[in-house]
Amino acid sequence: MASRDLTSVKAELVARAQAASVAVVREDPDAWRRARQKWEKPEATQWTFGELPARVAVSDQAGVPSHAYPCLTAGDLGVAVRLARTEAEARVTTQKGLSHFLELQLRYELAWLQKELKALRTLGALTATLATSDQLAEDAYVSIRRWIVDPTRVKALTSTAFLHAVEEAKRDLRGIVPRLTDRLREILSLRQALLVAAQAYPGQARDLAGLLPTDFLRIVPYERLVHLPRYLRAMGLRAERWKQNPAKDAERAQVLAPYVAAVEKRRFDDPVRWLVEEFRVSLFAQELGTAESVSSVKLDRALAQPVVVETSSVTKVDGLQREKEKKPETPPIAPSKSAPTPPSARKAALKDLSALAAHFRK
Repeated sequence: MASRDLTSVKAELVARAQAASVAVVREDPDAWRRARQKWEKPEATQWTFGELPARVAVSDQAGVPSHAYPCLTAGDLGVAVRLARTEAEARVTTQKGLSHFLELQLRYELAWLQKELKALRTLGALTATLATSDQLAEDAYVSIRRWIVDPTRVKALTSTAFLHAVEEAKRDLRGIVPRLTDRLREILSLRQALLVAAQAYPGQARDLAGLLPTDFLRIVPYERLVHLPRYLRAMGLRAERWKQNPAKDAERAQVLAPYVAAVEKRRFDDPVRWLVEEFRVSLFAQELGTAESVSSVKLDRALAQPVVVETSSVTKVDGLQREKEKKPETPPIAPSKSAPTPPSARKAALKDLSALAAHFRK
């Protein structure tokens, strides 16, 4: 059997090992049952699982070891440890389990948050042309909750790492409503100034609506809110400069246009969407600075990657607003010619994959 490079060999070896692990359930159910009895734990509301290994041995078939993958599984009474048949399944299940586990630990803080968000009513008339204060409060709760129970807060599957994530989340929630209220007052004031400005560059209303749709507080990741005032100020500076030199503005707008079109259907939690906003600032209001380095080359590379697009509106599940399933979309912009091309892989004939397995075992 021939293979193009070691990466594809490693991928095939991993696939074979996972196939062998899945086959154990069917061909050797006793081995799987013994592994489950040893590693699986019932639902708990506290971390009582010790340190979870990335994988555990189940059996050995003809020299090919099979493994199971411990994962945290969300349940009605807490979180349990279960064995998944593949690493991918374990990863997805654990992410959901960690979010559920964090929410259980933070349930009292989240309940207080929901009550305290009524303070957003003090924003008054600034919300009039966007949404009601009650809607903003509901959207803010969804956004903050999503951020506070983000499973990436937990850096390792250990009790210490989990407790650290819980304490960090509690610190992040302290005083969050006054900070959010001040941030929203700044954002909405800048928005109002753009709405009533005497001069507006072509497409300004569309850009403003795209950056701050009526449900922006729900769909914009909480950690991105800090950047919105800068994006709005950049719009104001662009309007002033457009009045002075419309031709130059049109030239820069032409550079930006394909990137705006490319991310139009992307979710608001897609980093590339925000990379385009940074690129917009670099083109029209460079003195405001950018949160990260950005260029057309960097954007082309990012847009060449597979993406997840918004295919439906949010839906309500268990009393909370959650997003429906998304589907992949092929990016509309290919990498530019200036983007570096990875070196071509050398061809190598490999006849015995089993002989190489030892080189790739963790």
